[in-house]
Amino acid sequence: MINEFVEKILVHAPNKSTGERIQEVDIYLNFIGRIEVPLPEPTPEEIEEMKKKQYWKDQYRKRRDYELARRKKKNAERLAAEAAKSKAEKLKQIEELRQEIVNAPPEELAIFPPKSIKSITA
Repeated sequence: MINEFVEKILVHAPNKSTGERIQEVDIYLNFIGRIEVPLPEPTPEEIEEMKKKQYWKDQYRKRRDYELARRKKKNAERLAAEAAKSKAEKLKQIEELRQEIVNAPPEELAIFPPKSIKSITA
């Protein structure tokens, strides 16, 4: 008998943006149209349960944010240490090359032509 009063029922796609699955259902009745069913008032137990859920969600988010920040900081420190180590190695190589150049005799540096070329050109 109730089926005779129902014109159509629209079921919308579920929404999970808040973390809970919510799905809207619209009921259209003959001669009346769409009806709005009021939501029941939550009981004190339900309110307490919602507060607990929200508290644990907040705790999870805080911990996750803390861990992400800690990992980011640790990675930045590691990259800075690697860069400093690489820079120190390059400076050491440059200093070794400079010492080789300072201590090398002029003949090895090829600043002056070798003696064999001097004798040919002279």
